[in-house]
Amino acid sequence: MSFARVAAVGLVLGSLVAAPAAQAQKDKDKAEGLLLGAWVGVNFATFGGASATNVTTRTGVAFGGQAQFPLVQSVFLRLGLIYSMRGAGSNGTPGGTTALNYLEIPAEVGYQFPLKGSSIQPYVMVGAQLGIKSSCNITTGGTTTECNSYLGYSVAGGDIGARFGGGAAFPVGRAHLMVDLLYYAGFTNLIANAGAGAVLKNQGFTIGVGYMAPLGRH
Repeated sequence: MSFARVAAVGLVLGSLVAAPAAQAQKDKDKAEGLLLGAWVGVNFATFGGASATNVTTRTGVAFGGQAQFPLVQSVFLRLGLIYSMRGAGSNGTPGGTTALNYLEIPAEVGYQFPLKGSSIQPYVMVGAQLGIKSSCNITTGGTTTECNSYLGYSVAGGDIGARFGGGAAFPVGRAHLMVDLLYYAGFTNLIANAGAGAVLKNQGFTIGVGYMAPLGRH
């Protein structure tokens, strides 16, 4: 067999071995780039819109899990499943607090800013959020009443809005500690059937901390 034929056979055999190995390495890199973990935060929630008079902030907790997927260099997609306490207080008459709680599904695209010589990774994020109402109660004068009964009309069962902000990732061994500052602006009118000109929307800031570890890395 000539040298050319030996070389050709060697190239073919080499490619047959190298292709699965290269694909396995790509799969490994992709798995190691995926981060999973828990997230907990504090909402400073209130209402916006034409009907948001004499409103104050309601402070509530938010907690759940999230996953972060690498897209291209420095760009990532973050998805979450969060139980979130929103609503608002009121300094009007009779006053009180509206406790409006959701199961939220945020989806955000983020960009990490590489810092030369530092392992800290600051980032910005922008995206959308779907909220599914889990409960709504109004407390006035020490008495708590379900929102629809108190108001005499239905509060929207869902909420869609924009969520954006930023934060920084700090290395903790192979994992990352994420510190976020986010703002949410709801698009949904929560009291659409209350009459012409009645507009009330969720909004507010959230400070959150997440602990996320790579999948597939030992």
